[in-house]
Amino acid sequence: MCIISYSTTQEWNRLAHIDNSINQNIALQSKAVSEASQEVAFNARKDGKQMKSLAFLGMIFLPATWVAVSEFHFLGELIIGILSV
Repeated sequence: MCIISYSTTQEWNRLAHIDNSINQNIALQSKAVSEASQEVAFNARKDGKQMKSLAFLGMIFLPATWVAVSEFHFLGELIIGILSV
């Protein structure tokens, strides 16, 4: 039969208490990280929607700008050609 002294039992209880405190701190930190990750995911989704809107505007305006500039360039060359005659 194994007899454990009272002081040994107290020491084990103290170590168990320290271990529980450490585990509670780890759980609180994990919760904070989880909440921060959730906020990052929400902001990423919001940013993705804004990027789609920006891409859509670019898809509409950039080709029109290219056509306008190329027509302007063509008209400029035409005017220079007419004036040089």
